[in-house]
Amino acid sequence: GDPVASLAIQSGGAGYSSAPTISFSGGGGSGATATATVSSGAINSVTLTNAGNGYTSVPTVALSGGGFTTAGVITASLKGTYDTNHPYSNSQSNYLYTT
Repeated sequence: GDPVASLAIQSGGAGYSSAPTISFSGGGGSGATATATVSSGAINSVTLTNAGNGYTSVPTVALSGGGFTTAGVITASLKGTYDTNHPYSNSQSNYLYTT
């Protein structure tokens, strides 16, 4: 399996009074951890603090806490796989390719 290569903010959400807790599930691996920061009530950055290992498919990224009114959405991608959740506007490729 592979480590998590990157995280992408699909939606920053709204109404966050503090940073949500990020957890990973599924994908066949373990150990991935990440932190988020919020600005003006929305998630404005995510940092992969531990890439984990053993993932054979992209894990689900769950957010909890933070007092949101609209939940943010974050997706993960694995090393060397197409991130189909995050289309990349590029004439060469339909999707961002993580390396």
